[in-house]
Amino acid sequence: MKGRIVIGGSAVDPCLLRLADEARAMGHEVIDATVRGGSTRRFHWRMDDASAILDDQPLTVDAAFLREAAPTTSEKMLTTFSGMLYAWVLSNPHVAFLNRFRSARVASGLALLPLAQACGLRVPKTAVSLAPPNDDGGEDNGPASVPVIVQERLVAPELRVFVVGDETIGFRVEPLPSNGAAARPPLLAPVEVPPRLVDPLLSLVQALGLDYGAASLKTCPDSGEPVFLDFDAAPLFARFDRLSGGAISQAILRELFDPERSERPTLPPLSIPAPSISPA
Repeated sequence: MKGRIVIGGSAVDPCLLRLADEARAMGHEVIDATVRGGSTRRFHWRMDDASAILDDQPLTVDAAFLREAAPTTSEKMLTTFSGMLYAWVLSNPHVAFLNRFRSARVASGLALLPLAQACGLRVPKTAVSLAPPNDDGGEDNGPASVPVIVQERLVAPELRVFVVGDETIGFRVEPLPSNGAAARPPLLAPVEVPPRLVDPLLSLVQALGLDYGAASLKTCPDSGEPVFLDFDAAPLFARFDRLSGGAISQAILRELFDPERSERPTLPPLSIPAPSISPA
């Protein structure tokens, strides 16, 4: 299925550049809604009929992919325009959009661990403490607003698993020793996702109301088994995508332009009851 996709965010975001190139290569029409420093985008949205005009042109698309600005980009226009475009996309269910029903748990790493465990993933033994101030004005564990988190020790390599719809794409992430004061980027290599992890990861993604993101797992030093640490609903993927020949961008576009996507349930998924995690 060929269609039109609007891509929004920072004009210098390498992930968006990769995705736009792959979309054009697959025959899709790309509507550029990115913002570069100093530029201005005109956007008009009529809520009574859901119509929108971008830079004096009607905005009619089949799919959307939006990313927040890179940390180095702080233009006010980017924040304002991207927020309006995001709201318009969310208000139009006919526009295919990943992670439309994301759960609040996505923003809480601590809430993710019990849910991941309930979905069948191994998680690190974890204990969290928050001490109130002493009567004399002192504090037991530092500032009362800062929790102390203790987890079992895990080691490299890391396994990064990108999940797009029902597809999983795995990479081994091996840190390299620093070269003096300069940090070196980790060594990446495509790997097969262990079959025993696929169903639990897909269950976690569904429970979070997502259909796209990346899981980070590290290695148990005793068993060598992968242990779940975190899930990023808006991962950087440009370097992984180049290394895999566009596998991530292609999976995103397949999911967005899947002709059966509109027939999928549009209600948020039921939450999975999560047991407590044993203290370390």
